[in-house]
Amino acid sequence: MVVGEAGTAQEALALFRDLQPDLVTLDVMMPDDDRGFTAKELFAVIRKERIKTAVVVISASPRVPTASHFLGLGALIYIEKSFLNFDQLARKLAYLFPELKAPGTSLNQPHRS
Repeated sequence: MVVGEAGTAQEALALFRDLQPDLVTLDVMMPDDDRGFTAKELFAVIRKERIKTAVVVISASPRVPTASHFLGLGALIYIEKSFLNFDQLARKLAYLFPELKAPGTSLNQPHRS
């Protein structure tokens, strides 16, 4: 299992291009991108390079148009932060991606490498 973490939009895009992970969790509001351009660029790279990556978008916006927009771009799941429950998210992701539940890893705790 490869785990990466980025603190800025530019780091996230560079890390994505380098690792090409199976799964990305993306907070729409990143320090250097408060309008969701990172997500749009990420989905453009996924489509252009035909990378098989599932994207979970996390946002503080409860607006339905915002959720519809990111789901329309290709997000697997859109989660509003006020409803974010890490245990529920971990169970859903473990169901969708059984390979993430590798020996010695835990989906119940945040993982840093």
